[in-house]
Amino acid sequence: MTETNDIRYAFNAAGELKDKETGEGFKYTNEPEYVKIGDYVVSYLQQQMEQVYNLVRVNLPSDDQPDSYVYMSANPSQFSAVLFLIQGSGAVRPGMWARSLCINVSLEMGSVLPMLHFAQARNWGVVVFNPNESTFEMGEHCCYVYNTVIKRDFTNMDSIYIVGHSAGGYHTFQLLSKNEADMVQYVKGIALTDAVHSYHDINSPQLYNHINSCMVHWKCSGKPLNTLLSWEGKRGMDGRGCRCVSAGTKKHEWSTGTCQREILKMFAVIADGGDFNTIFDEQETKDETPEEAAHRAERERQEILEGAEGKLELLTNQLNSGNMTLLDTLIPMLGLDRLKPTTNKTATDNSPQEISIPPMEVLLSQCLEKMPDFAILLQEKPEKKDDVVDLFSKILQIYLQKISQ
Repeated sequence: MTETNDIRYAFNAAGELKDKETGEGFKYTNEPEYVKIGDYVVSYLQQQMEQVYNLVRVNLPSDDQPDSYVYMSANPSQFSAVLFLIQGSGAVRPGMWARSLCINVSLEMGSVLPMLHFAQARNWGVVVFNPNESTFEMGEHCCYVYNTVIKRDFTNMDSIYIVGHSAGGYHTFQLLSKNEADMVQYVKGIALTDAVHSYHDINSPQLYNHINSCMVHWKCSGKPLNTLLSWEGKRGMDGRGCRCVSAGTKKHEWSTGTCQREILKMFAVIADGGDFNTIFDEQETKDETPEEAAHRAERERQEILEGAEGKLELLTNQLNSGNMTLLDTLIPMLGLDRLKPTTNKTATDNSPQEISIPPMEVLLSQCLEKMPDFAILLQEKPEKKDDVVDLFSKILQIYLQKISQ
């Protein structure tokens, strides 16, 4: 076991956090100990990234001004293929997908270590991003790292593979939309896991056709792993959007761990020149009887409702706890970025800026167009309308305060 004197737990050889005396799994006792354990997990993962997988910490913007950092492969110029790993928002740090899983289940399920092992075996370079400890506005971190560090150091890069979890999907789409020429040229595979993202900024037909051709979104679902769920986003030249398949779990934090082997299988097939489409089950609706089709439609309706209720609870809890990291994702998704202050003030006028706000019913209708799962939720469970309106009102209030400053 890897030990530390500060806590009574350590990781064993299987990557499971165990009591050093009893061998039992983690049991919550108090918040100070939990914080120490969280710090230990970060330290342990960074040690593994450095000592086992030969990654180095790169301070941003420089060693003299270390405001933030990322991890990436040492000797980057030797790699032609590079794997980008972009985590979600919250307490997760470089090396984590879900801190709770690292603590309560294993590093196999909650960390990036399995993907680092895959990259090392195939001689791929790696960049582990760090958007949650960044001084940049949301969405700018990955672009800054790409343009100032990756392009400078990975001089022989010709292939990029991206994994984005949760809010990492938003960062992925910002990276794609703001570096279109490079992304179309270099990106060979994209895997999103229960991601928050929007096609709002993808305006180029060439780019969204490229995204649709190489991206798969594993979404939370009670259906078997890899089962086709839908085609999302803008339609490409083939008439389809991005393939959405089941992550094999209904739990958001598990969505990367449960499908990571399928992600790596997809990337391996692409790198070896194969067709990754063959690994997915698209035959779910083939040869259905009317009764089977009706049962399937009812299952899908129930899953949409469960997913929408879970998303409503997640977003509400995050806003209530002061977590604003998803705000910049939700603003364009809901179309609220079209609300701008009036410009009829004089230079000496210090009065608050006026903003023309449509009635809430109009805003609600616009928001539901962007979030059709919420529209279905309100149709099936109208008693949830007050909760949805309250959520959108909070988002609107925060955004208005931001743009009025």
